[in-house]
Amino acid sequence: VRLAVANAMFQYPVLPQSVTNIQADIRAFNEGGTADKTVLLIPRFHLEMAGNPFDMKLHLRTPVSDPNIDFSAAGKLDLNRIKDVYPLEDMQLSGRLDANLTLSTLMSYIEKEQFEKVQANGTLRISDMAVKMDSSMTVLIQNAELAFSPRYVDLSAFSAQIGKNDMAANGKLENFIPYFLNDGILRGSLNVSSNYLNLNDLMSKEETETVQDTASAGTIEIPKNLNLTLNGRFKQVIFDKLNISDAAGQITLKEGCVNMKNLSLNALNGNLTVNGSYDTGKNPQQPEVNLDLDIRNASFAQTFETFVTIQKLAPIFESLNGNYSTKLQFHSALGSDFMPIFNSLTANGLLQSNNVEVSNTTLLTGLASALKNESLKELKIKDLKLPFSIADGRVSTKPFDVKFGGGNMNLAGTTGLDQTIDYTAKIDLADQLSNKYLKNVNVKIGGTFTKPTFNVDMKDLANQALDQLAGSILGGQGSAKEQVTEKLNEQIDQQAATLRKQAKAAGDKLIAEAETQAQKLIDEANKTSNPLAKIAAVKAAEVGAKKLKDEAQKKAEQLNLEVERQIEALKAKAGQ
Repeated sequence: VRLAVANAMFQYPVLPQSVTNIQADIRAFNEGGTADKTVLLIPRFHLEMAGNPFDMKLHLRTPVSDPNIDFSAAGKLDLNRIKDVYPLEDMQLSGRLDANLTLSTLMSYIEKEQFEKVQANGTLRISDMAVKMDSSMTVLIQNAELAFSPRYVDLSAFSAQIGKNDMAANGKLENFIPYFLNDGILRGSLNVSSNYLNLNDLMSKEETETVQDTASAGTIEIPKNLNLTLNGRFKQVIFDKLNISDAAGQITLKEGCVNMKNLSLNALNGNLTVNGSYDTGKNPQQPEVNLDLDIRNASFAQTFETFVTIQKLAPIFESLNGNYSTKLQFHSALGSDFMPIFNSLTANGLLQSNNVEVSNTTLLTGLASALKNESLKELKIKDLKLPFSIADGRVSTKPFDVKFGGGNMNLAGTTGLDQTIDYTAKIDLADQLSNKYLKNVNVKIGGTFTKPTFNVDMKDLANQALDQLAGSILGGQGSAKEQVTEKLNEQIDQQAATLRKQAKAAGDKLIAEAETQAQKLIDEANKTSNPLAKIAAVKAAEVGAKKLKDEAQKKAEQLNLEVERQIEALKAKAGQ
């Protein structure tokens, strides 16, 4: 089969320029036997598009068993002229493209990486190439220069701008021909830099909304046939709500995995160093993230606002004013929404802060109310050291101290994804904040961050009261567990009499109040006008009145018993 074209042209009637001087000699033949004996021969193909020439030659043999390729192409193209030749409805093009490429090889040479047998060279230059779609930003490739050889592609210069975003790069890509022709592994090293890169601009509107709404966006799969090292420097990078500046470090792509090495950046009003990996090689639908983060002087408020994970696992960050530092080891699988799968998330680290303020939280307000201590409503903490870990969807904190107003609070417990909390607070109240008999308080904190519950250890409080009372009787010479003098015994007896008197008075008051309430019930029942209903009402009132009196008598007896128990306990402590 042979197709010969000589001196041809074509032109759209409504456009000013044409494609002219079309010359083509295309031949395909097979002497018979097998398809592998097919030969495709194009000794000449030439055209001129609005005065821009393009030439190509091709000789292809043994296309089935081992393609034997002899190819060359050369051309110059003024992209501004394309619109004069071909109708571009929703696109604007400008710039220049200059290409000169040759390739002569057997495919087996490429597959076996016998590059000394491959003849390949050429150049591709792009200058001031701008592409503008009606509904998108202008893509401007200001300069790109590529030199091709059998072993590598040398990207000596590349600079581009997409809207306000800019990018520059240079480096070498090895094994380009096998990658392009036979799905081989592309290897190489590139230096990449940018002054401003807003990744939100590079995503479609739908994708941006998906990130913001944390809906299903699909994971980003890293091709397994890339083995690249990227040395990057970025002055400003924006992704969703995260604003990064002065980012620099090394990123490698290999076997479907991105590895970050000493990636330093400024974000969250602080400094971060990132080491770790993002791996889609094992399961592209459920990537794994392993990160080793060193965060210095970051803002609590910005961290809470930026990361949904923090909002779920550490909602207290919303109420913290100040900065923190932490060294964090983090591992998790990611779901299709690019969010951590929380039952797979594990982490541990130490959170530190030199100066942090906590205020206007339901948790502290409730704790202050439970302990009748207003100083707990607002905490100013210095030298905070909080060891923590994450597993099974809960954040666990080991015991850590919080100093406030001269007092101290030791906290330990867990926070869940559902914002349930389970903490134990051991509070050491300063002398000026406590009463005569109370200094240390143990509180169990449960519920949620928005609706916390507080359970004070009353037994511990009673023991403390006895200890403090005994200490005051001893005149500050020792605790109740130390030796007791006659003075102690005398004052214990005096205190016992006082306690009995107070208990009797309190009991009498309860009984008197119960009798008053009981009489009110009977008086109200007697006001019933219906005789039959009156009898029933009076009877019910008498029963209720008796119950009130019995309960009051029982409580009075319990008060007396409790006082006797305390007196015996006090005597026992004094006798030890």
